[in-house]
Amino acid sequence: MAGSSLTVVTLRANVPAVATGTTTETLIGSVPYRAVVTAVRFLPVTAITGANTNTRRVEVWNRGQAGAGTQIVASKQFDSGVNAAALTDTPVPVLSQLVETDDTVTFRSIAVGTGLADPGGVVEVDVALRAS
Repeated sequence: MAGSSLTVVTLRANVPAVATGTTTETLIGSVPYRAVVTAVRFLPVTAITGANTNTRRVEVWNRGQAGAGTQIVASKQFDSGVNAAALTDTPVPVLSQLVETDDTVTFRSIAVGTGLADPGGVVEVDVALRAS
């Protein structure tokens, strides 16, 4: 029996630095086909050291085909003890896996309380083709 290969595409975007107390959203891209999100990674340009109360949460959202969706695909909050090393893959746990052809996905960097600064970096979202 022949092996099968899985079609996986990585959507990638540079995300800007975000000041303390500020929330921002950046376009990652459009999903090329009906897919399952298999992994999300954030690679900050400098380290992030988590803190309680005033912290930072990063999320990937599915904005749908019309750009108005509110589905959170992946989320990670940098509370005390939750850190990210500079230029290193930091997994962002996937919460909702299914996406459709031409869905728009975005990266949100959210200030919690007065927030932590976000140094910016790269976000990667792996999507695998799923059956119709």
